[in-house]
Amino acid sequence: MRIATTSYRDGGSIPVVLLHAFPIDHRVWDDCAQALIEQADAQGFEPFPIYAPDMPGAGESPVPSMQDTGAVDDDGAYAEAMDNMARAIVDQVLTANGHERAFFVGISMGAYLALAIHRLFPQAVAGLAIVDSKSANDGPEARADRIRIAHECWETHSVASVMHFAQPHEGDSDFKKSDAFINTFTRWINEQTPAGVAWRELMAAGRRDETDQLEALRVPAGLVSGERDPSSNPAMMRTLAPLMRNTHVDFTQIDDAGHFSCFEKPREVAAALLTTYRRVCDEQMRLHPQGDDVDAALAPFTSATADGGASDGGDAAAPTAAASDAAPVFRGSHLISPIAMIQPLARLPLAQDVVDDRTADREKPGFLDEIMADRATQVFLVSHGLVAVPKASRANPRLAMLPADYVADAIAQAHGAVVMFMGTHTVGGQRHHYVAVDISRSMDAAPDARHVSADNDFGTIADDSSAHKLMFAELASKRFDWCDLRDFAPAAPSLDAGLAVRAVSLGAWHASQRFCPCCASPVEPANCGWAQRCTNKADGNRLLFPRIEPAVITMVIDSHDRVLLQHNTAFRGNLYSVCAGFVEAGESLEHAVRRECEEETGVKLADVKYMGSQVWPFPASLMAGFVAYAQSEDVHVDGVEVADARWMSRDDLTAAIARDEVTLPGRAAIARYMLSQWYGKEL
Repeated sequence: MRIATTSYRDGGSIPVVLLHAFPIDHRVWDDCAQALIEQADAQGFEPFPIYAPDMPGAGESPVPSMQDTGAVDDDGAYAEAMDNMARAIVDQVLTANGHERAFFVGISMGAYLALAIHRLFPQAVAGLAIVDSKSANDGPEARADRIRIAHECWETHSVASVMHFAQPHEGDSDFKKSDAFINTFTRWINEQTPAGVAWRELMAAGRRDETDQLEALRVPAGLVSGERDPSSNPAMMRTLAPLMRNTHVDFTQIDDAGHFSCFEKPREVAAALLTTYRRVCDEQMRLHPQGDDVDAALAPFTSATADGGASDGGDAAAPTAAASDAAPVFRGSHLISPIAMIQPLARLPLAQDVVDDRTADREKPGFLDEIMADRATQVFLVSHGLVAVPKASRANPRLAMLPADYVADAIAQAHGAVVMFMGTHTVGGQRHHYVAVDISRSMDAAPDARHVSADNDFGTIADDSSAHKLMFAELASKRFDWCDLRDFAPAAPSLDAGLAVRAVSLGAWHASQRFCPCCASPVEPANCGWAQRCTNKADGNRLLFPRIEPAVITMVIDSHDRVLLQHNTAFRGNLYSVCAGFVEAGESLEHAVRRECEEETGVKLADVKYMGSQVWPFPASLMAGFVAYAQSEDVHVDGVEVADARWMSRDDLTAAIARDEVTLPGRAAIARYMLSQWYGKEL
């Protein structure tokens, strides 16, 4: 069994082996591999080899002989082919290139192969990531279908039976519907041989159930799932995480991606894989420190480095008392500060901007009228911080969109409605424009969102709801439910979530500022809703822009890799979160982080590291997330803002949640994602 392998680059660190999907070959990884290289270099990783073998019968790998294939079941499925392929991969990709271990990443059929490699050669697996796949084998119907397709390929001498993989279907991602995807996949499938496609179908039909390997994993693991994957969607793949109970699992949902997420969203998948690969490297260094690697790992955390000096005789200077408190580093034991392993937040529900802002166009006279007259423009509604959604949008919540020409006249006649241009999104060469209309002033009261959230499946609005008091587009009030942004954004596609966040943020500003803060004259919308103009000509009709309230939110970790959770006096029930507070005038973000933590919990901080940010338009905050290393562990709450604070290990937190002693922030909160990053999998 001969394996043809593509090498994207060489390097001295742990190799990454990318295993492709059916019915194509290693090329499905090309763009993702390049993104992995670029992102790794940008983050300062030591260069590492990246290999992408072609499975037997795919790409440049020939179809194996029956002797190499092994035993055949009564129905024609290849009972030993998967294991024989796994042996060939380890021998010809790892051993032949001088490697003992690798980070194996498999998408779809490639994940079956990665799990088989772990079963046969656990010592060769330094880490494992499953992308758009599952661990179970085929049921009777799926197995029979694979065998049928294999026979069709042989009998017709064509690959027509699998060409449906290149065709878009209802619910597919925008990219999968594009000409770029269709043309590329059609070409790749046509370049496969019928015999090779048949061999892989029979190999997959005869594979064993690998679910037991999930619990057997003891190495860093990742799960990556395309949001629109019909066979391995996030809901299904999340069920794998609890089975991987003996390791930390990074779970990443790739928005607007289907079953081939590494090709549809290569940069996003690369970022997810790099998060797990960092854990692989950290684990390798912890278990196998060698020579200069020890000094290199220690360097950032020694007192000599921290003080900018060096010792006299080449050895690291003895750390001062303060440095030893702040740097839990021990040669050959604990090499890395806990916060060094915390990665930037890859995806936050209220930070999903994907549209072209067209900032320069906003100021052009008549631009908004042109956009509203364009047939490619869609309008959605917001009111009192809520967004309009289609009724019964149970599985896939979306913004309720209306053609601009359908509502343009009604909007123009609606007193108090604020029209806001959100941006332009281009898909497959087609431009789509989006406009939000805040109707808060057109309604007597806020719509009733008590029964219409993403968590309760968007229940219906009662007949007496104030949502029926719309002063325009009366038909819309009968069609749409209203959803709180905090429920909508985590469940919606990136495009819809980003548009909703923009609209709610701007709408809240327009609702709260109706008069000029300088002269108290009335204001009117300007720049397509992104500004206001004072109506006082004597004062120059000054232009006003939205103001934001910067805040810091900090996850504090101690030398035992525990997290500091606190219960604020303003929190309901048993909610616990991380430290947060507003930035004061003249204060840097980092200073605010240290001040807030010491004020509220008495804990002093050493290193502070930025994680990410997202808006929190309730009403106008921008949350800047940090992780910090505790210089002290003594906790003394202020009793005013904070009622309780405690250090918790991962086991402590798991047990506290199970006993209902602790509940965590909602799915829209940045704190939830910060804690998941520390915990090792989605909370």
